[in-house]
Amino acid sequence: MCLIDKSYSIIASIEESNSMEEISNSSLMIDKIFRLLSSVQGQCGSSVRLVAVGIGCPGQPKDGVLVAASNFPLWKQVPFVDIISTKLRVPATLLNGMFSCEDIYTF
Repeated sequence: MCLIDKSYSIIASIEESNSMEEISNSSLMIDKIFRLLSSVQGQCGSSVRLVAVGIGCPGQPKDGVLVAASNFPLWKQVPFVDIISTKLRVPATLLNGMFSCEDIYTF
């Protein structure tokens, strides 16, 4: 996970592997996303404000919902965008991980 600025430069990042329990449970993974985001924001201090979130997931996203993912077969109809944008109060978008390096990561 990383935070980037308007010029798409990485200003903070964190990396952590996923447990089998997280891979099989989308709620645990979403909790982890929030925990990692908090940690990476902490690296920047209060001078950085989150303005949007871009999520890259394996599988088939449609209208902010992860319909299905071959890498995570137990994840079906996960409403990532609603969950994340509601909790963080910023716009969010969901793309197939293969396309997630597009212009959606503006923090």
